[in-house]
Amino acid sequence: MPARLSNDGINWPIRLRNFRLAALSDFGEQSLQRPEPQACMRLTALTLLIVGGTLLALSAVGEWGWYSGIAKVGERPTERFDPTLATELRSLEEFRDYILRLDSGTFETLSDSQKMEVLYQAVTNRFVRGDTQHTVFTNWIMWGLGFLRHDISTMRVPNNLLRFGEEAICGQSSYVLLTLVRSFGIPARHVGLGGHIVMEAWYDGNWHMYDTDQEVIPMVAGQMFSVDELARRQDLIRQFYGDRISLNNSPIQAVLMNRQNHTYANHKGDQFVWSAQVLMLAERVAEVLKHVFPVFLLGIGIMLLRRQKQLEF
Repeated sequence: MPARLSNDGINWPIRLRNFRLAALSDFGEQSLQRPEPQACMRLTALTLLIVGGTLLALSAVGEWGWYSGIAKVGERPTERFDPTLATELRSLEEFRDYILRLDSGTFETLSDSQKMEVLYQAVTNRFVRGDTQHTVFTNWIMWGLGFLRHDISTMRVPNNLLRFGEEAICGQSSYVLLTLVRSFGIPARHVGLGGHIVMEAWYDGNWHMYDTDQEVIPMVAGQMFSVDELARRQDLIRQFYGDRISLNNSPIQAVLMNRQNHTYANHKGDQFVWSAQVLMLAERVAEVLKHVFPVFLLGIGIMLLRRQKQLEF
């Protein structure tokens, strides 16, 4: 039977099919249309403003001391620690002033060995044992890089450590002491022991070892030993360290006696290995970038918003 025709002679099923095809074609063309350049530019600008503003706010919170994200630790009965020093000594300059005020300002008249005793006692009283690391507030760059490798976020710049931390591992506390010692004109160097870190000071014609982390000065009958001298005396190592464990969970006795793994930095203030020195320099650079980069993002975002408004008109 022939298909039924409408009054105008057109087959209604065919008309309906053509209408559907036309609708689908229009929908497809609209879905494939690219967004307007102004819309993309506005979205990019707003994203840059939000990211830049957030990063700048995080830096400001840490920089102005509102919040660092680093917990206070308090006193520990097994370690020297004076919480008042942690509150008062927040920079190397404040530390120097504190040292010079001790004993009615007689520090400069002391011998180098006596000065070292005062400085060593002050540093060991300032910190407890533990690893102070950057947070998103103290330096969001170093904090973020710490997810790639844990030790990248460890604070190495002395002023940062004094400003934010009460805890310090061997490399941190020994480097603070080294920096202070050198500021008073006494040559000093960082010494890596293959799992533990100490510092040595040069006076009276020899190097003398100071272990701020384990709170050890190797002295017998008034004679102080260098790292190399102590490493040759297993009896003295056992006397001073007993069964203590180093940072990499190795017995400190074994670490000290393993002389071929000891690394001596120069006495110009470098870290004990080149990688630690590079990370300290990176931290100093990041201290600038944590402010500059967000401002750069904000500047680009403002420029894009202005450009977008110009295109609209």
